[in-house]
Amino acid sequence: MQALIWVIVVIGCAAPAAAEPLRLVRIETDRPLAVSAALRAKGLDADHGHTYDDETGRGVEIVVSAEEHRALRSGGLDARLVRTGRPLRSRLAELNGEIPNGYSDWAGVLQAMHAAATRNPAVCEVVDLTARYGTPPTHEGRHIVAVRISDNVSVDEEEPAVLIVSAHHSREIGTPVAALRAIDNLVDGYGVDSRITQAIDSTEIWIAPVWNPDGYEHVYNVDDFWRKNRRDNGDGTFGVDLNRNYPIGWGLCNGSQVTGSQVYEGLTAGSEPETQTMLAFTEDRRFARVADIHSFGTEVVYGYGCWDHPWDDAFQAVAANLSDLSGYEGDTRFSCCLGGDIHNHMSTNGALAMLWEIGTGFHPSFASADAEADDIWNGLIGLIDMPVPVSGRVSNASTGAPVEAEIELLAVPFAHGERHRSAPRHGLYHAFPPEGSYIFRFTAHGFEPVDATAVVSASQPATLDIAMTPLCRADVNGDGAATPADFNAWVAAFNGQLPACDQNGDGDCTPGDFNAWVLNYNAGCP
Repeated sequence: MQALIWVIVVIGCAAPAAAEPLRLVRIETDRPLAVSAALRAKGLDADHGHTYDDETGRGVEIVVSAEEHRALRSGGLDARLVRTGRPLRSRLAELNGEIPNGYSDWAGVLQAMHAAATRNPAVCEVVDLTARYGTPPTHEGRHIVAVRISDNVSVDEEEPAVLIVSAHHSREIGTPVAALRAIDNLVDGYGVDSRITQAIDSTEIWIAPVWNPDGYEHVYNVDDFWRKNRRDNGDGTFGVDLNRNYPIGWGLCNGSQVTGSQVYEGLTAGSEPETQTMLAFTEDRRFARVADIHSFGTEVVYGYGCWDHPWDDAFQAVAANLSDLSGYEGDTRFSCCLGGDIHNHMSTNGALAMLWEIGTGFHPSFASADAEADDIWNGLIGLIDMPVPVSGRVSNASTGAPVEAEIELLAVPFAHGERHRSAPRHGLYHAFPPEGSYIFRFTAHGFEPVDATAVVSASQPATLDIAMTPLCRADVNGDGAATPADFNAWVAAFNGQLPACDQNGDGDCTPGDFNAWVLNYNAGCP
């Protein structure tokens, strides 16, 4: 391995790559996993799934810049050129004889999303997420767009949210096909297929087929091996790997600070407009389950990559089940990195977040991608309607209004700042612990803490609805202070016989509660 060690030093110090097409190369070795791990640790996109063992030999297949290719060869590795990047549009024209045929460019993806919403506007709408959250457009001025699917799509109902997202990496052209197929299956199956109907009736489902529209257009028009977004790094290189740019574990695991690297993690955590949009989206929707679709590898990926999670064994079992449903015979893998989308959802919101590696190459035939979209649908719907081990709603005991609470699982050894929270817009929360008994502690500003026990079993999900008592009972309108306005709020609660009227805690709303409100008001709020 001496030659390999030497070439890694060269790659780590390489000058920025010139604006040449990327290159697909093969490195022959009888130790492909060891070689890919060593290259990955030094900033090359040498994922576990990109090894080969066929009639041509055995080794690692990776995409590199021209500069990285020269460094590999000068370091003694037989990095044979397979193909240089070229516009996908011209490749498809040769394969299919005409455009469009099969794969869609960014405009075609948007057209398919709008067509689904037009077919069934009662359950599907197209949402401009960049406009909705006021986040920056992409570096080339595009917006991030998703569809929202729900039984009453014009209303923000109290329902858990699920996200399916694809094409963080733009060259993985089969992934939008799978996401668009999921949209069509849901929209066209509502009211026809009982399982799909139940899923849409009980869940808010978001699907974003292309999270990297600038890179996706670059793949179509310039270089079909392009992976990153299109940030101008100011040194002759372009692009940040969006799936290394999230704040969770940023800069710690299998990314690179070399701007020309395919896994360049960005100047700072969350620096990219695409990442910022996902962070705002996540904070708003607080997704319970997430499917992030990539290629390639025919497996379901789980976990943090370079960190342990106390529930890794349970996550692996879920991943194996979803892999079976997707036709991958239970094949799973621990994540390769940190700073990724699934790590963000897991850590900040306690979501069950899984990554699908679909297909056996970046550019499968459309017939192959089309067939795989059908195959993995069983896994995606399996995630959408998967029972949540512990869930419930957190509310104000006086008013019934939702409460945003921090939720701690006592005695669970989280080590990386993991958070579980209820959503401020409806108070819903979720957690995915393995079987066992757990004590949940709910804390929120202005409320007394609440401890509650949940027993998790495979056969019976636990529901914990938590009513939190305000520290200041006189604060009837819930604005955090006792003011004269709370008198009118108390009168309204009394007339409606609402819980906030009960100021003396005897379970009834009577004229005596007015005197109790005056005492509580005079006592003030902490």
